[in-house]
Amino acid sequence: MLTGSKGIVEFASISSSLEKALEQLLAKSAKDWQGPNDELLSTADRCFYYELIKELTQAKVHIRSTATHEESIHDVSRKKAKLYRLLSQEELVNKIWNIIANRIDQCADEAISHFIEELALETHFEAGFVRLWPACYLGSFEYKKRAMAEAFNCLTESFPVVLAGAPGVSDVCEFADYRLIEAGIAVIGDRLHWTITELFRCLRRLLCENSDEIMSDKHRDHFECLKTFLRIMQKCPLVLPREQRALLKKLYFDDLRATLLLSEIPVDYEYLSKVKSIIIREKQVTSCCMSDYDVLEVKRLIVDRYILGASHLGNIVATYALTTGYEHEFSLLKLAHKSADKSQDLYSSLSSEALAQFRASFQKTRDLDKILDYCGSLYALNDLQCEEMVKNTLRTIFDGELRVLEPLLKTVDLMIKRSYRLIMEKKLGAIEEIEAKKNKVKTIWRILRAFDLVEPFLKLFYEKSLFRRILLMGQDYLKHMDHSFNLEKVVLDELELYGTPGNSLPELSRLRRDLEQSKSLQQEFCEKSTSLVEFVPLVFERKNVPMNFLETPNPDVKLPPTLQLLWNRFQSFYQKSDNKSILKPLILQNALHHLEVQTFFKLPDGSPLVLEVTLLQASLLEIFNSKEEVNLDLLISTLDVTANQAKLTIQSFRDVDLLKETEGTFYINNDFKPDVRKLKNGRLRIVHRMAHRSISDQTFRMVSKQEDTTWLRDLLRAKIVGLLKQNKEGITFDALRRSVEKKTPASVGENLGQLYQNVRNTLIYGMGCTTTSSNQQKKYIYLCYLVSHEHY
Repeated sequence: MLTGSKGIVEFASISSSLEKALEQLLAKSAKDWQGPNDELLSTADRCFYYELIKELTQAKVHIRSTATHEESIHDVSRKKAKLYRLLSQEELVNKIWNIIANRIDQCADEAISHFIEELALETHFEAGFVRLWPACYLGSFEYKKRAMAEAFNCLTESFPVVLAGAPGVSDVCEFADYRLIEAGIAVIGDRLHWTITELFRCLRRLLCENSDEIMSDKHRDHFECLKTFLRIMQKCPLVLPREQRALLKKLYFDDLRATLLLSEIPVDYEYLSKVKSIIIREKQVTSCCMSDYDVLEVKRLIVDRYILGASHLGNIVATYALTTGYEHEFSLLKLAHKSADKSQDLYSSLSSEALAQFRASFQKTRDLDKILDYCGSLYALNDLQCEEMVKNTLRTIFDGELRVLEPLLKTVDLMIKRSYRLIMEKKLGAIEEIEAKKNKVKTIWRILRAFDLVEPFLKLFYEKSLFRRILLMGQDYLKHMDHSFNLEKVVLDELELYGTPGNSLPELSRLRRDLEQSKSLQQEFCEKSTSLVEFVPLVFERKNVPMNFLETPNPDVKLPPTLQLLWNRFQSFYQKSDNKSILKPLILQNALHHLEVQTFFKLPDGSPLVLEVTLLQASLLEIFNSKEEVNLDLLISTLDVTANQAKLTIQSFRDVDLLKETEGTFYINNDFKPDVRKLKNGRLRIVHRMAHRSISDQTFRMVSKQEDTTWLRDLLRAKIVGLLKQNKEGITFDALRRSVEKKTPASVGENLGQLYQNVRNTLIYGMGCTTTSSNQQKKYIYLCYLVSHEHY
């Protein structure tokens, strides 16, 4: 170790080794560093600087006392020794640190000098400063800073007191950053406000143009460099006074408000995700220079701008509330509004938007298919206010709750028909479509229960949809009634599951049992029958058949011989299949049938033409099976019908050019070609002309038809029955009238007087009398579905 005169060690004698070590350290270029991984110094170099600092800080160093230099020269040696005092370790360490700090200042000055030269060439000072600063920070200064940190962190770790002069600084790297940024702020001068604003905007642009996950190394270094500038400015009080640090916060919030005001987000299903990305972006910008409270304030500003204060809040809420699968997003919207005490604004906006979309959808399609999707989405939110919103919106659109029934019935009917087509056509993707329609069926029951309309809907569906479809489909209905894609089975299951208490419509369950028995009878009969005619009987108990079908006239039409023989065989089979058949005689309902006859005429695809005909038309065709020519007298005597009926039957075939006439004799047109425009699924329907009715008969049917279309009366009756069941102890007529009026739309108020009087008389009679039925229960064959393989 170097010593001064007479064995006294002075600081100047030992500082030269440190100066020399610093010169060697800073003389290296970036490519000369050979440290492992991210380290710049090798292990040997790190050990060298550690031992050097250890030796220097443990040295016994003297410093000259207050005596002047001239006095010390003339003193004797003993007195001269008293002119020196021993440095304390703290003083020694500070002197060592001052040497290192001066070197850091030199490096910072070199970097700033080069930076000023380049900045002088920029036309826009603030933008140029922000653009050039990363190069200044990340250039040679970065390597020198890191090298000195690796070499001398042992000093700041062992003696942190050396950094007391720079509050907020904890190591060599931060001290170097502090010195460089302090010099940079001096360069900015009175342009600090605009430069800091530009810096915030640059950080925001970097995050917008490059997501945090895929940001390149260059952009990431640029981003971190600017964040470090702000962090040091906010953290170190010697860089900026307290007033200017507060200004930093104000500048950010002013710029944020301006940015949010000028930016718009398109409303779609990613809207909340985009708002979240903005919050994350601003959090990254502010994390370096803001407190946690300030970060929460940033989040509040963004939420206020894009959610709570959005001019299109209704669209935002409706986007998530009226689409299934976005329950979580809607819950976030609810939470945001609840936190701001603006829940009512949320539901008001949603209600207005739901009403508009419900109305637009119904006006466009005239059915509830899309509206049911909306309702299902609102129900999926599990929110009582949304459930009430569904009820109020539907009531508003249809001008009362009773008027919801008819569109619901129409929509259910369309969905069921669609499911049958999917079953028959075996289309791809049918499973997904059927599952979606099953969810709509469940939505319908929730709507019906909300309006207390389950019982009226049961009645309407039973009489106007279900039984009519059974008759029209016949064999196809029995064939597909248990298919997994059969939506009608789902509807019936839901009806029985969610029906009114007490099973107010037991005919529905009994009708399904009749269908099962009919299917079993048809299968057993066809297995034992050798007839060329396919016979599909539908057998129902009279009490399970809707009244309007029971009132259908049953004309006494003579069956064609082939059908009569088949009918006789079935009656015999039925009597043998059921021990109680004597108590349940079959009565054939001629008016309700469906006959199909396969002919030798070919369709364009080569398949045989099938004719849809009535009993009289089928009887006429059967006569042509045995005779090539037929006249009118023969038809009248054979079919046992009037001349007018025979003429109308012949004319129905002549209308499609299937029969020709020569001098009163009729024969098959062998050159017949069906009009493809009138074909449906390879079938041609022969339209049957009705005989002219008498004036009294026409009047009766017009009145009956008018009564049948008065569906409102049936609904009112169902409402009254429901109220009577709820008030088992009795209710006055006036109270009953008021209760029903309360649940009835105002648009039917003008008809209430007459309707209530009729309903009242019916209820008093029905409730005051009991009836008994005879033991002999009648069954009807309502439909005979036949396909003859004989050629006409």
